[in-house]
Amino acid sequence: MQAVVATAADNGIPVMREVPDPAPGPGEVLMDAEAVLLGAPPSVPTECEVPSARTPDPVIGVIPGGVVMGTVIGSGSGVAAEHLGRRVVTRVGQGGYAERVAAPASSLVPVPAGVSGVAAVALYDAGPVATGLAEIAAVRRSDRVVLLPVVDSVAPLVVQLLAGTGACLVGVVRSEADREHVAGIAVRHVVDIRAADWTHQIMDLVPGGVSVVIDGLGGRDGRIAAWLLADGGRHLTSRTDVRPVRWDAWEIRSRKLTVHDPRRSVEEPGGPTARRTRAYELAAAGRLSPLIGASYPLIRADRAHHDVAGGAVSGSVVLLP
Repeated sequence: MQAVVATAADNGIPVMREVPDPAPGPGEVLMDAEAVLLGAPPSVPTECEVPSARTPDPVIGVIPGGVVMGTVIGSGSGVAAEHLGRRVVTRVGQGGYAERVAAPASSLVPVPAGVSGVAAVALYDAGPVATGLAEIAAVRRSDRVVLLPVVDSVAPLVVQLLAGTGACLVGVVRSEADREHVAGIAVRHVVDIRAADWTHQIMDLVPGGVSVVIDGLGGRDGRIAAWLLADGGRHLTSRTDVRPVRWDAWEIRSRKLTVHDPRRSVEEPGGPTARRTRAYELAAAGRLSPLIGASYPLIRADRAHHDVAGGAVSGSVVLLP
């Protein structure tokens, strides 16, 4: 089969190679991959790394892992026969950037009819987070909501989930790639964070003050957005991989703010499994659609990583084996 591998000999640049098909072990299935969510750039294997079943030779290198959707075409011992032929999605630690993928049967999530492979991998993580944020935010018609940024893997889903509330939604963009996509996101106002007066623009648009901030940037920009909150407002962080806004306990108490721990969006209630199932149900019903910034053939994984790192692509990025 064809797979993307990273080796020290190639300076860590992912390259397409012919490698042996993975053999599913006990309790595992073999999937014919349909879509792979682009993850972090693969790391270069070192001399100390011990080859695994997914990387049988140090010369072959590391096949990156990630979220994979496909059809079950085989299985190891101890796997129920009804898994064969099912469309499923899962996450694997290694061996994901490949035409065929082995994964534990216990990790498989069924993909409903009507949900494409591309949508399935894009919703795997973003779906539970978005549904959790929408529940926790408890947005009402009178709310003024700022989404920072509005073009990523999570915020467009939150916008769709809040569509029926009638709240005023303000989307913040940060690049030309964002601007290309924002027209398809149903926010009332758009503000460009590159403008020196972007905060003033928001205050002019919502003179009563911002009541909800959904922050996917953190750091300095997240802190600035937090200052826009009116007393009694809610601040929700949509990502765990950004530097969170630092809050002073006195500020929270005196301004009667509600500050959301980003882990709650997938941990309570019911954990990510229930919310992931809900996201797929909404997608199958045509009520939730992820923003796909770009899709690339698996052989162009290096270009995909390059484009994302350079800010040329926004939203979810998918590889097609």
